[in-house]
Amino acid sequence: GMFAVQNNKRIGMTPRLDVYLVAKVWQFSVFVRGENLLYFLDQNNYETSPGHPIHNFTVRLGLRWRLFN
Repeated sequence: GMFAVQNNKRIGMTPRLDVYLVAKVWQFSVFVRGENLLYFLDQNNYETSPGHPIHNFTVRLGLRWRLFN
């Protein structure tokens, strides 16, 4: 995260919708995460703090496994 203290520019609420899906099979775990899905509805580029916009729609994929004897 990031914290910014300033009094010069006023920004409103920042709507954001993230979806997270995890599947675990035996010792493997896979995840898919979609970030900022509201971008498809209003196409606005909101800011988390002045001068730092939220990324447009992003998809993240991950894989985790556990090895044992």
